[in-house]
Amino acid sequence: MKKEILWVRAFYWLGAILDARVGIILFIRRYLELPGFVQHSGSRAELPSALYGVGQAWALMWGWTCLLIWADRKPIERRGVILLTLFPVILFLLINSIDIVLRGFVSVVTQSINMGIALVLIVSGIYCYIKAGRIEKELI
Repeated sequence: MKKEILWVRAFYWLGAILDARVGIILFIRRYLELPGFVQHSGSRAELPSALYGVGQAWALMWGWTCLLIWADRKPIERRGVILLTLFPVILFLLINSIDIVLRGFVSVVTQSINMGIALVLIVSGIYCYIKAGRIEKELI
């Protein structure tokens, strides 16, 4: 049973690590890169919305990082966090990647890693959610 719980915990930690990584990138963009870029480009009209959008994403990434670490403390009891992570979070991130490719902003090659990670997380998350449900039934 410990091995099965380890799979569930690994899912939480993988998500937390990936979110923290993106949180760091967004922090750097928001506070170090973006203000200077917008100031030097002369496009001050886009500054508030760009800073706001990246700042919102940064806060949400760190919030989700903390949520996944919290869920890891009671991995079976809080297995619902897995579903919340898969649908809507990972699904919407995948849709965003597909959308920017279809609109021609970036190439498929540029987004292939993000899409691949999302698909792996969806499959492994469903597996872990089912596994956690079976463990929960065994404990009752």
